[in-house]
Amino acid sequence: MQNRNQGLTSVLCVIYGASERGAPSVKLRVILQLLLGLGITSLSAQTTGSFVLTEFKAVNWGPVIDEDGDDSDWIEIYNASDSEASLAGWSLTDEQREPRLWRFPDVRVEAGGFVIVFASGKDRRDVDSELHTNFRLSRRGEYLALVSPSGVSSEYTPRYPEQVAHASFGAPMALDVIPLVTSLTPLRWFVPRDDSLAFSWTEPGYDDSLWEQAVAPIGFDERDPPALIDEIKTSVADRMRGQNAGAFLRIPFDLSAATPRNLTLRVRYNDGFVAFLNGREIVRRNARSPIGWNTGALSRRSLAQVRRFEHIDISEHRDFLEPGSNLLAIQALNQSANDADFFFVAELDGLEVQRVDTPTSGYLEQQTPGWPNGGAFDGLLAPPSFSHASRILTE
Repeated sequence: MQNRNQGLTSVLCVIYGASERGAPSVKLRVILQLLLGLGITSLSAQTTGSFVLTEFKAVNWGPVIDEDGDDSDWIEIYNASDSEASLAGWSLTDEQREPRLWRFPDVRVEAGGFVIVFASGKDRRDVDSELHTNFRLSRRGEYLALVSPSGVSSEYTPRYPEQVAHASFGAPMALDVIPLVTSLTPLRWFVPRDDSLAFSWTEPGYDDSLWEQAVAPIGFDERDPPALIDEIKTSVADRMRGQNAGAFLRIPFDLSAATPRNLTLRVRYNDGFVAFLNGREIVRRNARSPIGWNTGALSRRSLAQVRRFEHIDISEHRDFLEPGSNLLAIQALNQSANDADFFFVAELDGLEVQRVDTPTSGYLEQQTPGWPNGGAFDGLLAPPSFSHASRILTE
């Protein structure tokens, strides 16, 4: 048996990187509205078990791929109960007359956890590897159901609507957001001159009283013309440029409630970073391995990339949190010590699912496999029509 949760599932490449979790995109809305003129098939959900079919992707053009490197379609299952539960005896089907078309193995899912099943037709049920159904999903729409041992738990009937490549489909969730670190959280920073600290500075008990105090974003922009200078709250140019490609940051925060089931780290960075939670590495981006006290980033990032928050699921590391005082430590990286610009800001949130709104299923604002869903579109507009045939107009 295997305990599946968001942090352990292999498809959380996310997005947060390959795709971002954030506010709904106007561009995405326009693309969706222009593509199809369809209504939304509602999700019929009976409360016959703890699991709910919360999201699926029937036109998967990435970034989620399976272990064979294929961009197989996928289905997300959520444990909506308050305790760990097994999917043994449960089934997925795209045939209403065959409710037991593909049976789950004994996969155990923690409370509030997710399981991703690839709808690839490969029929794999090894609990220690990826799960694959023996059927594929239809782009044009079809019946789809999650079936409990006692009957249908969640179903799209008579069929879900035609699917598009730019959005997944599923049930929106009401979320409780718990801010742990914001851009206003005080931090301390230091630019090392040698390796005497090693990684001791990432530990909560390290004495940083001699470090500089600051608020984020930190950085500098000495390009002509500068592009980020108005956003930078703390300049580190005097200590960093021409001396070191990186800086050490320590951001203390408190956890006053129970440990949240979901954790997301939102980061804007130029050009890389390594993050530690209470002394243990949790994630790195554009960073060399191993990393030293003066290591630079692997490559430069574009201004467009730096302007966007990257959202990273770090739920698998939530056990690193402690009641009370905690520490988020960051080694922020430039590509080289002589770079003319540098930028870093990080935010950390806990997320709890309060409610799954299955009756209002629709095209989701952002695909979030293994992660709580955001809002959904309740329909798509018809393709545009034009009052005149296409031609060249001149004055």
